[in-house]
Amino acid sequence: MTSRIQDNERSYAIDLISLINDILNQNNLSIKKAGGERTILDRKNRMFPDLVLYSDSDRISIVQGWELKLPDTPITDETFIKDAQRKAIALGLNSCFIWNFTSGVLYTRDSTCSFSIKKQWNLTSNIKTRKDVQTYRKEWEVSIREIIIELNQFFQNGDILTANLGEIISDSVVSS
Repeated sequence: MTSRIQDNERSYAIDLISLINDILNQNNLSIKKAGGERTILDRKNRMFPDLVLYSDSDRISIVQGWELKLPDTPITDETFIKDAQRKAIALGLNSCFIWNFTSGVLYTRDSTCSFSIKKQWNLTSNIKTRKDVQTYRKEWEVSIREIIIELNQFFQNGDILTANLGEIISDSVVSS
Protein backbone atom coordinates (compact mmCIF):
# COMPACT_ATOMS: atom_id res chain seq x y z
CA MET A 1 0.00 0.00 0.00
CA THR A 2 1.37 3.40 -0.93
CA SER A 3 0.84 6.50 1.13
CA ARG A 4 -0.48 9.69 -0.33
CA ILE A 5 0.75 13.07 0.79
CA GLN A 6 -1.17 16.23 0.07
CA ASP A 7 -0.99 19.84 1.19
CA ASN A 8 -3.56 21.37 3.50
CA GLU A 9 -4.41 24.84 4.80
CA ARG A 10 -1.71 24.69 7.48
CA SER A 11 1.03 23.62 5.06
CA TYR A 12 0.05 26.44 2.69
CA ALA A 13 0.04 28.88 5.64
CA ILE A 14 3.64 27.90 6.35
CA ASP A 15 4.50 28.41 2.67
CA LEU A 16 2.80 31.83 2.73
CA ILE A 17 4.70 32.92 5.84
CA SER A 18 7.99 31.95 4.19
CA LEU A 19 7.03 33.70 0.94
CA ILE A 20 5.95 36.88 2.72
CA ASN A 21 9.15 36.95 4.77
CA ASP A 22 11.14 36.61 1.53
CA ILE A 23 9.18 39.54 0.05
CA LEU A 24 9.78 41.62 3.17
CA ASN A 25 13.50 40.80 3.16
CA GLN A 26 13.80 41.83 -0.51
CA ASN A 27 12.02 45.16 -0.04
CA ASN A 28 12.34 47.99 2.41
CA LEU A 29 8.77 47.97 3.70
CA SER A 30 7.17 49.18 6.93
CA ILE A 31 5.83 45.66 7.46
CA LYS A 32 8.89 43.77 8.69
CA LYS A 33 7.89 40.20 9.48
CA ALA A 34 5.24 37.53 9.04
CA GLY A 35 4.67 34.84 11.63
CA GLY A 36 2.51 31.87 12.38
CA GLU A 37 -0.36 31.31 14.70
CA ARG A 38 -0.27 33.26 17.94
CA THR A 39 -2.78 32.47 20.63
CA ILE A 40 -5.21 35.26 21.45
CA LEU A 41 -7.05 34.84 24.72
CA ASP A 42 -10.06 36.96 25.45
CA ARG A 43 -12.61 36.51 28.21
CA LYS A 44 -14.24 33.49 26.58
CA ASN A 45 -12.14 32.20 23.71
CA ARG A 46 -8.78 31.08 22.44
CA MET A 47 -8.22 32.27 18.89
CA PHE A 48 -5.44 31.59 16.42
CA PRO A 49 -4.92 33.88 13.41
CA ASP A 50 -3.41 31.79 10.62
CA LEU A 51 -0.83 34.43 9.77
CA VAL A 52 0.25 37.62 11.53
CA LEU A 53 2.07 40.62 10.04
CA TYR A 54 4.36 42.73 12.26
CA SER A 55 5.94 46.15 11.93
CA ASP A 56 9.07 44.98 13.76
CA SER A 57 11.44 42.02 13.61
CA ASP A 58 10.85 41.19 17.28
CA ARG A 59 7.16 40.47 16.59
CA ILE A 60 5.88 42.97 19.15
CA SER A 61 3.90 45.44 17.01
CA ILE A 62 1.14 43.60 15.19
CA VAL A 63 -0.03 45.10 11.91
CA GLN A 64 -2.62 42.55 10.86
CA GLY A 65 -4.01 39.05 11.29
CA TRP A 66 -4.87 36.90 8.28
CA GLU A 67 -7.32 34.06 7.94
CA LEU A 68 -6.62 31.51 5.23
CA LYS A 69 -8.84 28.98 3.53
CA LEU A 70 -8.54 26.89 0.40
CA PRO A 71 -10.73 27.70 -2.63
CA ASP A 72 -13.56 25.40 -1.58
CA THR A 73 -14.42 28.04 1.06
CA PRO A 74 -15.88 31.05 -0.76
CA ILE A 75 -14.36 34.45 0.01
CA THR A 76 -17.92 35.51 0.92
CA ASP A 77 -18.35 32.78 3.58
CA GLU A 78 -19.80 34.58 6.60
CA THR A 79 -18.05 32.37 9.17
CA PHE A 80 -14.69 32.94 7.46
CA ILE A 81 -15.22 36.72 7.45
CA LYS A 82 -16.56 36.98 11.00
CA ASP A 83 -13.73 34.83 12.37
CA ALA A 84 -11.13 37.20 10.92
CA GLN A 85 -13.00 40.25 12.21
CA ARG A 86 -13.44 38.79 15.70
CA LYS A 87 -9.68 38.17 15.91
CA ALA A 88 -8.90 41.69 14.69
CA ILE A 89 -11.08 43.13 17.44
CA ALA A 90 -9.41 40.90 20.05
CA LEU A 91 -6.01 42.11 18.82
CA GLY A 92 -7.11 45.75 18.96
CA LEU A 93 -6.61 46.15 15.20
CA ASN A 94 -8.66 48.12 12.71
CA SER A 95 -8.17 45.65 9.85
CA CYS A 96 -8.00 42.01 8.87
CA PHE A 97 -7.29 40.12 5.68
CA ILE A 98 -8.84 36.92 4.32
CA TRP A 99 -7.37 34.82 1.53
CA ASN A 100 -8.62 31.69 -0.20
CA PHE A 101 -6.03 31.54 -3.04
CA THR A 102 -8.72 32.74 -5.44
CA SER A 103 -9.34 36.13 -3.84
CA GLY A 104 -8.12 38.29 -1.02
CA VAL A 105 -10.14 40.86 0.89
CA LEU A 106 -8.93 43.64 3.16
CA TYR A 107 -11.52 44.66 5.75
CA THR A 108 -11.11 47.82 7.79
CA ARG A 109 -13.04 48.86 10.88
CA ASP A 110 -14.40 52.36 11.39
CA SER A 111 -14.96 54.30 14.61
CA THR A 112 -18.34 52.60 15.10
CA CYS A 113 -16.59 49.20 15.03
CA SER A 114 -18.22 48.26 11.71
CA PHE A 115 -16.08 46.44 9.17
CA SER A 116 -16.27 47.13 5.46
CA ILE A 117 -14.30 46.04 2.43
CA LYS A 118 -11.42 48.42 1.79
CA LYS A 119 -9.97 46.49 -1.16
CA GLN A 120 -10.49 43.15 -2.88
CA TRP A 121 -7.99 41.31 -5.05
CA ASN A 122 -9.17 38.77 -7.63
CA LEU A 123 -5.84 38.23 -9.37
CA THR A 124 -6.07 34.45 -9.26
CA SER A 125 -9.76 33.87 -9.97
CA ASN A 126 -8.72 30.95 -12.18
CA ILE A 127 -7.95 28.94 -9.02
CA LYS A 128 -11.11 26.98 -8.23
CA THR A 129 -9.98 23.77 -6.48
CA ARG A 130 -7.43 22.58 -3.95
CA LYS A 131 -5.50 20.98 -6.80
CA ASP A 132 -5.40 24.34 -8.61
CA VAL A 133 -3.60 25.86 -5.62
CA GLN A 134 -0.58 23.71 -6.38
CA THR A 135 -0.98 23.89 -10.17
CA TYR A 136 -1.08 27.69 -10.19
CA ARG A 137 1.36 28.26 -7.35
CA LYS A 138 3.49 30.76 -9.29
CA GLU A 139 0.40 32.87 -10.03
CA TRP A 140 -0.73 33.16 -6.40
CA GLU A 141 2.84 33.84 -5.30
CA VAL A 142 2.92 36.82 -7.68
CA SER A 143 -0.47 37.93 -6.31
CA ILE A 144 0.78 37.78 -2.73
CA ARG A 145 3.73 39.98 -3.67
CA GLU A 146 1.36 42.60 -5.08
CA ILE A 147 -0.96 42.34 -2.08
CA ILE A 148 1.87 42.77 0.44
CA ILE A 149 3.14 45.86 -1.37
CA GLU A 150 -0.37 47.36 -1.40
CA LEU A 151 -1.06 46.44 2.24
CA ASN A 152 2.21 48.12 3.16
CA GLN A 153 0.97 51.28 1.43
CA PHE A 154 -2.28 51.17 3.45
CA PHE A 155 -0.16 50.80 6.58
CA GLN A 156 2.08 53.73 5.63
CA ASN A 157 -0.97 55.89 4.85
CA GLY A 158 -2.42 55.18 8.30
CA ASP A 159 -5.39 53.17 6.99
CA ILE A 160 -4.09 50.11 8.86
CA LEU A 161 -3.08 50.66 12.48
CA THR A 162 -0.75 48.55 14.61
CA ALA A 163 -1.33 47.13 18.06
CA ASN A 164 1.49 46.70 20.53
CA LEU A 165 1.65 43.27 22.15
CA GLY A 166 1.97 44.91 25.57
CA GLU A 167 -1.26 46.84 25.04
CA ILE A 168 -3.08 43.69 23.94
CA ILE A 169 -1.89 41.78 27.01
CA SER A 170 -2.85 44.69 29.31
CA ASP A 171 -6.31 44.96 27.78
CA SER A 172 -6.80 41.18 28.08
CA VAL A 173 -5.77 41.17 31.74
CA VAL A 174 -7.98 44.17 32.58
CA SER A 175 -11.00 42.71 30.80
CA SER A 176 -10.47 39.34 32.50
